[in-house]
Amino acid sequence: MDYKEKDFSNQYREQVKKFKPWGILIFVDFILIIAGLPFAYFVFNLNSTGIIIYLVFCALLLLVCVPFFINVLKCPNCGKFMGRDVGKYCSQCGVRIRE
Repeated sequence: MDYKEKDFSNQYREQVKKFKPWGILIFVDFILIIAGLPFAYFVFNLNSTGIIIYLVFCALLLLVCVPFFINVLKCPNCGKFMGRDVGKYCSQCGVRIRE
């Protein structure tokens, strides 16, 4: 059987399942930045140093999650980055990665 005829959709589905908690963490981080920053400023009356510490914390949390986000977009067969819009087949090696 040629590797282009192989179905890697199960392996890709497992990659996506492993990413879900990290995706939720990225979503929460964006909510913290968008909604939490004004809340912290007005309710807790943070000064500029407090806001900078808050933003640095949110940025570090985001930086921790980015490698996991990039890893989920790799082909299970060739390991190459498939881009933001993942199709039914890998654009690099042509194996099937989605059903």
